[in-house]
Amino acid sequence: MRRPERRWEGRLSLRQRLWSTLTVPSIAFWDIAREPDRAGPFLIFLGNILSISLFYILIILKTTGTASLFLGFLVVFLIFFIFFTIYNFFLYGIIHIIIRLSGRKGGFWDTFILGQYSSLPLLLANLLSLVVLVLLLPSVAVTELMFLVFPYQSVWLVVYILTAVASLWGAFLLALGIRERYHMSTSVAFMATFTVTVIVVILGLFARLTIPII
Repeated sequence: MRRPERRWEGRLSLRQRLWSTLTVPSIAFWDIAREPDRAGPFLIFLGNILSISLFYILIILKTTGTASLFLGFLVVFLIFFIFFTIYNFFLYGIIHIIIRLSGRKGGFWDTFILGQYSSLPLLLANLLSLVVLVLLLPSVAVTELMFLVFPYQSVWLVVYILTAVASLWGAFLLALGIRERYHMSTSVAFMATFTVTVIVVILGLFARLTIPII
């Protein structure tokens, strides 16, 4: 939480930024805010899309084996690429509007880059969720697809909880990044990120409980 007091002497490597985002985020976002990069955000963005797509490929494997696996992955990946892009622009667009209304100047891409680094916990949660689903969901016939949903709602709820915790962790990280990039107070930055994130988490819970497979 404490603002770094040392003098900035040059950007961390990509590996250092990714690791520091999880271990010493105040240092990581202090560094990112001074010299944003494109490689890290792109890798995290792509990683999240791939990991979410694998959720549905797992369902294909649990029901049809390897039939049409490549085509299924390609279709699901393209759908989620579009969906996740819209979701990111919506989420970080709202946060950026709040930042601008507070009187701070800066481009949307700065917020977007900070947002991608802050979604690193989501990537970890997605990968852990895949392990949970692989271990706990059985293989069934295609005609019994819904058997993977309703009798296993507790499993899907675990997946949601992992996602919700990762989202709140990401809101904490994003608040640190916004604080450093836009020179805002910690309390205002936290208010902006957590308010929007909590709304998204609640909507996600409603969707997950209504249609557990999404």
